[in-house]
Amino acid sequence: MQQRRKESRALRGLAGVLLVAAAGCGGASTHAQSASGPADPCSDFDLDVKKFWSAEVRAEVLGYGGSVAGSNTSETITRLDDITRDWTMLRTAVCQDHFRRKLITAEEYRAKVSCFDAQLSRQRSLVEQLREGAGATVDLEDPAACR
Repeated sequence: MQQRRKESRALRGLAGVLLVAAAGCGGASTHAQSASGPADPCSDFDLDVKKFWSAEVRAEVLGYGGSVAGSNTSETITRLDDITRDWTMLRTAVCQDHFRRKLITAEEYRAKVSCFDAQLSRQRSLVEQLREGAGATVDLEDPAACR
């Protein structure tokens, strides 16, 4: 009985030390982020895509089978995978061209972002149609058209 109490106290003590250490690391991390300035404007574009085209949605759509605008569903899904990957890469590159490399003006940047946003909206519409199991009629554009 005494041995169990000692073990229990030791485990609680260890848990407390780990908790304090974890809180200290979290606090240091938060401080480093706030000390580094504003967030990077060219990060996390993949999250815009993942809001509507995630692995779960992909699996859901693949489960419907059939065809989409003359193509089989797996071909359409592969094309969506490629386009969303390219969209993220090119959207990041355009952002870096403006904010980091200073290669394009603010007006050029806004025009390109508008084009990318329109493409993303069309992709979102297609995914919504696919998730409903409806025949999709939205054409997939190559994101390079905005470049």
